Amino acid sequence: MSQKRKHKSKILKKKSRLNREAFFTVLRRLGRYGVVGGVTMWFVAWVWFGGVIQNSVQWTEDKLMAMSSDAGFQVENIFVEGREHLDANTLMAIIDMQSGQALFSSDLDQMRMKIEALEWVKSAVIQRKAPNDVYIKITENMPIALLKKGKKNLKLLDKNGRIIDVPIDARFKNYLIVSGEGVEDEVYDLVYQLNVYPNIVERMDMAQWISQRRWDLITKEGIRIQMPTDDFDHGLGRLNQLQEESSILLQPLDLLDLRQDNKIIARPSEGHVLEYNHVSPAGGQVNKGAKGYEL
Repeated sequence: MSQKRKHKSKILKKKSRLNREAFFTVLRRLGRYGVVGGVTMWFVAWVWFGGVIQNSVQWTEDKLMAMSSDAGFQVENIFVEGREHLDANTLMAIIDMQSGQALFSSDLDQMRMKIEALEWVKSAVIQRKAPNDVYIKITENMPIALLKKGKKNLKLLDKNGRIIDVPIDARFKNYLIVSGEGVEDEVYDLVYQLNVYPNIVERMDMAQWISQRRWDLITKEGIRIQMPTDDFDHGLGRLNQLQEESSILLQPLDLLDLRQDNKIIARPSEGHVLEYNHVSPAGGQVNKGAKGYEL
């Protein structure tokens, strides 16, 4: 073998040995890093699952609350605005704040969500008013009528036709009772229009939505008033005029038919005669027909 080839072979062997040494050096370093990383991960897991971090955070939070309380940020007054029907004890159980408690210790978002979950509540706003006050504004669902489903089942309706699922008590005994398919979508307009005529609304007990197109009103005395299909408000105006001029809703009637624009039919209760003093353009005549009196 020539001298040149021997020299080249030595160089190759030396390079091979250096590459092996470098490879094992890298492995040793990676092993050290792996050990360090594993120990680090084990330590983090021990700290976390052992509750060290959580306890430290809680300890820090408790200290901040205590410092704010010592600085005068304590709950002294809780102001509630807008509560009318919502039970006060139910509300205070959710608020769960005591006099002298640190002002910033309660989760107001969670408190608001709990309040808004109550049947009576449409929305709620809760604010801290430093240094000592908490302000709560409640917007309640507005009840306007009682929905009758079946013979005895009454549910409270709000102005949007939504059922307020609460017990019916004496507070709602004078509310108008409504019934009929689809009445939930019509109840607000009905109550709004009736309230324009106090002489009428005070005599009303029930309202039935007939065939999803017109109303029958029933008075506290049991008079059924058949209202027109196309112009309910005009029919109310005619009824209000009759009530003002002759107290028609106090007459002994079974039926008052206002469905026709050119006449009104009144059917007296059995054994009674209609007394009518209305002066109409036709001369105030009262014509008796087979179905009652035509006014």
